[in-house]
Amino acid sequence: MPTLTQIRINKNEKEKYELNKKLNYKNPPAINLISKCIKSQNIEFINNYCEKNNINDTQKKEIINTLVKPNYYTPYITNSKSKENVQRIL
Repeated sequence: MPTLTQIRINKNEKEKYELNKKLNYKNPPAINLISKCIKSQNIEFINNYCEKNNINDTQKKEIINTLVKPNYYTPYITNSKSKENVQRIL
């Protein structure tokens, strides 16, 4: 069983950790926010499609598992203008 001094030490360390965590917070990159939006829109689209076409839940889960993958909703960042123009064409 921990002693009272150990409890106080742990409490102080936890408070320091929480304060340090708040002070060193960094906002997530914009690409992560865009990816989350695309993923949620894809899932919403699949749900609406399944409702309109009367697809049961097991098939809907199967469709979501096959179509909602990180490569399908994470944008690819290009480092040059020429590659970006090629992406627009494709």
